[in-house]
Amino acid sequence: MFLRPKAELAKMNHQSRVTDLVPRRALPIVLGGLFGLALIAICLVLHHFLPRWAPSLAEPRLAAFDLESSGSVAVWLSTMMLAKAAAVCWLIYSVRKHHPDDYQGRYRVWLWMALLASVMSLSATANLHLAFQHVVTQLSGWSLNLKPAAIWLGSLGLVIMAVGARVVVDARKSRATSTLLIAAMSFWVAAAVAEMGWLPVNPEVSVLVRQGCKMMGQLSLLVGVTLYARFMVLDAEGLLPAKAAKTKAAKSSTPKIDKHEKTGASTRIDSGTKDAHSDKRTDLQPHAPIKPNGKPESKPQSKAADHDDDDYDDDGEDSEERKAGKAERKRMRRLKAEQRRSGL
Repeated sequence: MFLRPKAELAKMNHQSRVTDLVPRRALPIVLGGLFGLALIAICLVLHHFLPRWAPSLAEPRLAAFDLESSGSVAVWLSTMMLAKAAAVCWLIYSVRKHHPDDYQGRYRVWLWMALLASVMSLSATANLHLAFQHVVTQLSGWSLNLKPAAIWLGSLGLVIMAVGARVVVDARKSRATSTLLIAAMSFWVAAAVAEMGWLPVNPEVSVLVRQGCKMMGQLSLLVGVTLYARFMVLDAEGLLPAKAAKTKAAKSSTPKIDKHEKTGASTRIDSGTKDAHSDKRTDLQPHAPIKPNGKPESKPQSKAADHDDDDYDDDGEDSEERKAGKAERKRMRRLKAEQRRSGL
């Protein structure tokens, strides 16, 4: 049975997978991070300078660019970045749980990170931290006017830092991811400090610092987890470049030579080379000094020279034997010739 082309393309093996949404190259992720950085800068600039550029605008029209407003562009940007970070963390969890060497189940930390990012995204829009503050105040009976940052630092902030530390440890194979996650937590700590009013700056600058650090932390989280998702997908597909193994054991096994030992070794080597050159014998012997009686002075020969002389003597005896054999044969031929003549 022949299938139509459309029916063939409708099969599952021709459909896109969720992991196909992860970029295989780092350049799109870097460009996306730069684009998010530009959006954050635009939000901060419009909040600070727009009332000065257009003072005749009414207050509702400025609410879209007011960082303190719940319906501003900055809140929408924070919500989108946190929601996308939660989705990417869920994707990492779905790929990471199939890793064969994770016997302790450390991959579950990405599920916790996905849930926390989802709660943070919902809180950025619905102000859950204010509702949480109200509930804690009613149940505990506190009458103090606590700020939202105190509640986050006292309860949920510690949970976020603990889970974030576990995520950094799990993502240590990707240095860029670890660096960006640490930067995200640092930005959030700075935002909490500005929320508590511990910065010695005026309120306008404190708002810029607080909101800017919040959005920078969310952007760092998003870029960091996206880079780690790319790392995990490439690792699962076997596309990561193989790194050269460092031969630390070979370097540690090599003994270190001290300066005094090095000079002693060089002295021994020099003396050894001199002895080796002194044992060598050449065909050209040095000129022997002449005695007063006119005869050259004889020098004591070494053992090697004596051995060579013995070899030369043996060769001389062999040559004499060969000469004696030839003379004997000639004499026998002469005797035979004389006997033949006498017989005649």
